[in-house]
Amino acid sequence: MTSEAKTTGLHILKGMGYFKLVSLLYKESVRILAYHRFGASCVSTESFEKQIKYLIKHFNPISIGTYLGFLLGRRELLPNSVILTVDDGYRDFYGIAFPILRKYEIPAAVFITTDFIDKGIWLWHDLLNFGLKNTPLNNFILNGRSFDISGQIGKLQLKLRLDQLCTRLAPIERDELINQLLKDLHVTVPERPTPDYAPLKWNQILEMSKCGISFGSHTCTHPILSRLPVQEALYEIRESKRRIEEVTQREILSICYPNGKEGDFNEKVKLMVKEAGFRCAMSLIYGMNSLDSDPYELRRMALDGRSYIHFLHDVSGFGELRNSLRRKVLR
Repeated sequence: MTSEAKTTGLHILKGMGYFKLVSLLYKESVRILAYHRFGASCVSTESFEKQIKYLIKHFNPISIGTYLGFLLGRRELLPNSVILTVDDGYRDFYGIAFPILRKYEIPAAVFITTDFIDKGIWLWHDLLNFGLKNTPLNNFILNGRSFDISGQIGKLQLKLRLDQLCTRLAPIERDELINQLLKDLHVTVPERPTPDYAPLKWNQILEMSKCGISFGSHTCTHPILSRLPVQEALYEIRESKRRIEEVTQREILSICYPNGKEGDFNEKVKLMVKEAGFRCAMSLIYGMNSLDSDPYELRRMALDGRSYIHFLHDVSGFGELRNSLRRKVLR
């Protein structure tokens, strides 16, 4: 079935009221939505506000603190609870998403990469994006495979392949690969991120922390924690927490694993996070959460680049239902 046919099918299901029925099926589950970037090419102002209006009408937006209270048995959770989270700490959150969240008084959690804020370092995946966006080349060969990068489709295919390679490497090896790639692409990268990749500023973070936005750790430099030696992983986890607490003067209880997929963190990393004083940790493994969920492996739904109908598909629980039925069939 083509993607166009699938989208048409989703519109038909929406018209039949199916998404609302599935929402009732999963009313006791907690949906955690994950965003990264905001803007015309990511989640536009109009799209984000439309999503927020839908959530207000059909769900109960709550903070991570409220959910932690539920996990610890201190309070009763509202049905169809939803938590909004944003990763990395890009400045476009302040300019686009924050005014909408403040307008509708919706809480959200932003997981910041502290060296991104403090030192203006490039996040490694942004280096890949910048290189592919600015290369003068039309073709590129990677491990014997030729990619036509004259258009966006070819660039996206190469980017996905490079992401897969980079997440399997230790940070030193990853950085060496990216540096060589940029040379091969004939791209010179500025010392600091350009405006379209700019990080938040601490004064913006302090302002938002007074308006219903909480902040959590996304490590110092955004490494894949499972690829690090123990002492380096401990530093990334502990130092990021210490730095955010130092600036905000608030206890930081939540962390988000960089990349967050299976294999990007493990039981050792989860134990480090727990011993560092975090009460919960976010993955980017698709799914919903409940009272029985592992607080150090909470599941989320990534909404970057998703159309409105796919947003409805995810937040209703249709994707969770489909995956659950698929797992039963495979058994």
